[in-house]
Amino acid sequence: MIEPTGWEPLGISVAWAAAEEESRVPLPTDHKELFEAFGGGTFSDSVHFLAHDEGVVFDFLTQ
Repeated sequence: MIEPTGWEPLGISVAWAAAEEESRVPLPTDHKELFEAFGGGTFSDSVHFLAHDEGVVFDFLTQ
C-alpha cells in the first residue's frame, strides 16, 4: 500500500501488546504495519481501519 501510493509512513507508535491483551485478539503483523503507516481511517468508504488509540474515533476497543 505504501509503495504504490508514494505515502510517507506516519510512524505511529502503538502499545500493541496492551491492545491485544485487552481485546484478547492477536492482530496480524500487516494490520499493525498499516496502522502505524496510515493511522486509523476509512478507505474507499468501505474499509474501516481501527486500532488501539484512546480518545480517537478509530479505537477498536471502544467501538
